[in-house]
Amino acid sequence: MTGRVPSPPSLLHQFDSKGIVSTANDLRSARMKTTAAVTLDRIKQIAIPVNSVEEAKLFYRDTLGLRHLFDAPPVLSFFD
Repeated sequence: MTGRVPSPPSLLHQFDSKGIVSTANDLRSARMKTTAAVTLDRIKQIAIPVNSVEEAKLFYRDTLGLRHLFDAPPVLSFFD
């Protein structure tokens, strides 16, 4: 007995090489109801991983014309 509480089997799968992997956010197995009434009012925040924050800043500011708000060094830059 290890003293660990077992997780719900519907959200966890056992893999031999990787141990236990969560599938709670796996969209391939999600069964979501969709309706035409779903709308998007406002996006509050989006995170996009990049290799170069400096190059991404130039693209979002100069090419797309987004207003640069601030940086949170070393790896975050915020735009509006």
